[in-house]
Amino acid sequence: MAMNDEAATAAGTTEADAAPLGLVLGAAHLMHLPFAGMRIAGHVTGALPPGQEGLRQGRVTLAWLGADGTVLRRDEVALALPLPGDGAVPFGIDFLDESLPPGPGLADAILLDARGGVRATLRVETCVVPHGDLPLRDHAIALPLRAMRLEALPELPLGAPVPPALAGADRRIAMRAPGPIPLAPLEASDLAMMGAAGGAPKRFVHRTYPLNGLWAGVVHGATVLGQSGAVFGRGGMVDESWAAAHPRTPPWHQLRPFVETPAVRPEPCGDAGIWWVGPWRKHNYYHTHGEALCALVQLEILRDLGGVGEFDILLPSLAGWTKDAVELLGLDARRVRVIGDECLRPERLYWPSALLRHNLGIEPLLRTVCRRIRTGALAREAAGTLRLPEAAGSGDVVYVARTDSPLRPMLNEDGLIEALRARGVRIFLAKEMSYPEQVLCASRARVMIGPHGAGLTNVGFAPRDALLVEIHPHFLNSPLYHRFAQLLGCRYRAFTAPEADPAETARQGWRVDIPAFLGYLDGLLEAEARAGRL
Repeated sequence: MAMNDEAATAAGTTEADAAPLGLVLGAAHLMHLPFAGMRIAGHVTGALPPGQEGLRQGRVTLAWLGADGTVLRRDEVALALPLPGDGAVPFGIDFLDESLPPGPGLADAILLDARGGVRATLRVETCVVPHGDLPLRDHAIALPLRAMRLEALPELPLGAPVPPALAGADRRIAMRAPGPIPLAPLEASDLAMMGAAGGAPKRFVHRTYPLNGLWAGVVHGATVLGQSGAVFGRGGMVDESWAAAHPRTPPWHQLRPFVETPAVRPEPCGDAGIWWVGPWRKHNYYHTHGEALCALVQLEILRDLGGVGEFDILLPSLAGWTKDAVELLGLDARRVRVIGDECLRPERLYWPSALLRHNLGIEPLLRTVCRRIRTGALAREAAGTLRLPEAAGSGDVVYVARTDSPLRPMLNEDGLIEALRARGVRIFLAKEMSYPEQVLCASRARVMIGPHGAGLTNVGFAPRDALLVEIHPHFLNSPLYHRFAQLLGCRYRAFTAPEADPAETARQGWRVDIPAFLGYLDGLLEAEARAGRL
């Protein structure tokens, strides 16, 4: 943007011989966010004309305007104006002012030289978004809201010194590089059966599978909005706190501002690690273990080995089996804080990447999670505070039933259970046991059998050399538990049920050939007995 005539006169030049200076802001709208305020990044383009080097020490001012045009707030930042050949000069302005009136408005950004001459101006739209009931679900009224993505932050290796340029800046700590994990092939006869049944054996022939990297985000001056899961950093709403269930969501969200809701002043606290995302979604049995509980272990590793110092782990109020799982994991209760509806502002907030997305492979920390939970359950048994109910049976062979799940029902599972029970197989039905009892039951299993589903996560609590026998419907051949078994040091076999009735398949229902499966299983159990494992 060319400077105006008055500015040119003040600088002792004319518009004809002056190199144009301009202002560019990083956002089309300036958003003042609840608890986070406003942070705007921009840069000065162009250059001072030759002979005006004495005017180089300039500044950018930002005038926040009220509805009547009066200046409600003025901020400025000093900078050196660019000379020919310098390139663009970056700058940033941030502030938190809870007295600003809510709603839309305008602001003027002004570039001044050393004498106060106006070199460039830029008018932008603003909006003050007050705190409301976040996260928001009603998008009938929406505004584009600035956001920050943890994945876009600069990264430093674990334990590396922080360079001066990143001191006090948000960043990531790299804890493990991504890479391929070697995978043992599936038994050839099982692959052939899967192909003959119309399944997808190609998903099991890969010799490696990808694994995400592991890192922790470090956000300075963030505000955690109670148990909502929403987090504001100085760069805006943390994108992963809102869209963790959808990692590909663009960093611009549509959020409705609640104009008349009074703000809640956050409580300052020391450093903290966050363990949940909003909306809270970790209720699936496998994903709770494979992501959320792994994130707790990741935070412990970061605190103990990452050179970041001590910090508390923030937990939401938990209930049911999730609460039992966290207790059996054995966290240091002295370094845990349960957060209610209050808003907290940690000095530094550590955010484990294990929590943020489905892992492309199997998170190796899941082995640690399962072993620690198993150890916790066995300790309770030894202390006499936990024992298996008599109805659980006492066999070394366990069948994990899915009769209580409406998803992908095995339509003749009751018949399979009856036949297995007659062979002395213990029937494992989650609804009949508490979570600690489930862990204890699985810890006895030398052989675990079951159709594909989250219940097979319990093989993580079995002995290291246990055998997992997974029953696949022909329309779903997931290698998840094949990979999990290898991570644990367990052996794995797969039985695939061919399609019986296309009408049932259309409803995601399926049947297993019970005599065929029993013959397959008998051969496996005989081999286990000959090897002395049963």
